[in-house]
Amino acid sequence: MAPSDSSDRRLDIVVFGATSFVGQILCAYLARRHGVDGPLKWAIAGRNPDKLDAAAVDTGADVEQIIADASDAEAMARLVADTRVVISTVGPYALYGSELVAAAAAAGTDYCDLTGEPQWMQKMIVAHGETAAANGARIVHTCGFDSIPSDLGVWYTQQQAQEHLGTHCSKIAMRVKAMKGGASGGTIASAMNVMDEVSKDPALRKVLANPYALAPARHAHRTQTTKRHHSHEQRSLGAMGRSVRDGLGKHPRRAALPRICSGGLGATTSSTTRR
Repeated sequence: MAPSDSSDRRLDIVVFGATSFVGQILCAYLARRHGVDGPLKWAIAGRNPDKLDAAAVDTGADVEQIIADASDAEAMARLVADTRVVISTVGPYALYGSELVAAAAAAGTDYCDLTGEPQWMQKMIVAHGETAAANGARIVHTCGFDSIPSDLGVWYTQQQAQEHLGTHCSKIAMRVKAMKGGASGGTIASAMNVMDEVSKDPALRKVLANPYALAPARHAHRTQTTKRHHSHEQRSLGAMGRSVRDGLGKHPRRAALPRICSGGLGATTSSTTRR
């Protein structure tokens, strides 16, 4: 069955995982910014009705509630069929995210999440990239802290380079001087799951260490220069660099992926930068 036209769907956004730490922050933002009975039609979703009720009260998200389990493929299909966009905050995504991505790709529903699990993203690209492209679904991973500042930073820097130098940067390095706050329970669980998967399948180390692991085949190369640069970067960042290289927040610094991508909605350009 062909996917329905997403512009005709009943809802604009469904927040799946509304009871999670980030899900509640997002719900509070949507309620504050767009209200609960305005032009934006949105709903919250999760598997536990009691927790969903509590999250609605705490965040002011007095909107429709959808009860659905991440492991239930039919429930995921029903959920994505009703909305133009689904935002998932349910992690670890490698454990709880695959059915939703499959459903969104099949239904032509736009999707975004905040995963930092490159081994899972690669699986999703291989499994559902062509389906998403055929159905017009934009599957956008890594829309969280570990991706948005760096991706937007690269985008801004390249714009400035083109404007002032007439060309793009061949590589861009990012350094974090300071930050505050800590990792949520979901982030910690995701990191632990990545380590568990690597212990079971050592071949995943190559995926986590490859900055082009999520890029199209034409970009999936690693030169000696790139290797030396990443070694220098890891020494400069110390423990943080090691954690990034081990997969807490590692992702490629921008390559066009066919409709299923890391860090940017429906990437359509082919320029690539190296960190």
